[in-house]
Amino acid sequence: SRLATFTGAPLPGGDAAVNQPARQLVGRFHSAGIPISEPWRQRLNIDKNTADIWLHQCEKEVNSPVSHAAGRLFDSFSALLGLPPEITTYEAQSAIRLESTAARSLETEPELLPYATSQADGVFIIDWNPLFLKYRDPASIPDNPDQLPSLAMAFHHTVTAAALEMVKFGISQSHTKNLVLSGGVFMNRILNDLLVPKLREKGL
Repeated sequence: SRLATFTGAPLPGGDAAVNQPARQLVGRFHSAGIPISEPWRQRLNIDKNTADIWLHQCEKEVNSPVSHAAGRLFDSFSALLGLPPEITTYEAQSAIRLESTAARSLETEPELLPYATSQADGVFIIDWNPLFLKYRDPASIPDNPDQLPSLAMAFHHTVTAAALEMVKFGISQSHTKNLVLSGGVFMNRILNDLLVPKLREKGL
């Protein structure tokens, strides 16, 4: 039984979006109703025609599957910060760069980034649109690379907080104290170091 999930976001181009993180960010912006402005196109190094094609794929649901995966969220936020290359060369490169950037942060308790929660048909839902709406203007992202680690770390803390809310709901529905953390996202050491102690504090 699926008890909790992230809201889905389209992947324009399907598998191509995994290797080209800008596609994923465009999909996130489409979901949040954020226009792909000229400053964003310059930042992502894409022209208007390319952006329009990707948006058309999202709107018409053509070769644009919807993904609820945590890994795709990490990829999208990494692309937002301008961390991955235009075309990735190995699996999880975008997320790995986001983690390594966060590892340089000196922040121990950063302010959490926004997200929304809801319930539908007995499923607890984490909506990440508020996160991307917060950074809809590329000018809101620091130009100074030295400021990016704090933002990357805040993202990790925010995903941890969201995961804890999902677990809390899951426990209320299933009455278990046994959890398995699985999937590629839990190869992330920072996420594990933040989440696992908090789960153990709850007696899980």
